[in-house]
Amino acid sequence: MCGSGVSPGYSRRAMKLQYTVTARLGSQSDLDEYVDWLAVDHLQKVLDAGALNCALVLPDTDDRTFMVRCHYIFESRESFDRYIREHAPRLRQEGLERFPPDRGVVFTRETGSVRIMM
Repeated sequence: MCGSGVSPGYSRRAMKLQYTVTARLGSQSDLDEYVDWLAVDHLQKVLDAGALNCALVLPDTDDRTFMVRCHYIFESRESFDRYIREHAPRLRQEGLERFPPDRGVVFTRETGSVRIMM
């Protein structure tokens, strides 16, 4: 349990949505290029398309995995669905053009309801 009680902002009804995209890349140079592209282009486009905020994370790994996770927060499931319908196809295509599967890049995506954010 966090702290001594329930956060004043806690609500069972108003849940934000977290959208996480994980990219596994084939080499350190691909990882560096991918992070540079995210930083100067892609992350801002996702924010402009409806995400409230984002975080780029380089996970600690025990092996030589070249991995990046981007965590986005959307106001609601509805705002995320609008992003998926109206913006995601174009943004995903841009990513695939720069980092196609034949470069060894594998993308996975997941969503989840944010229950508590402090």
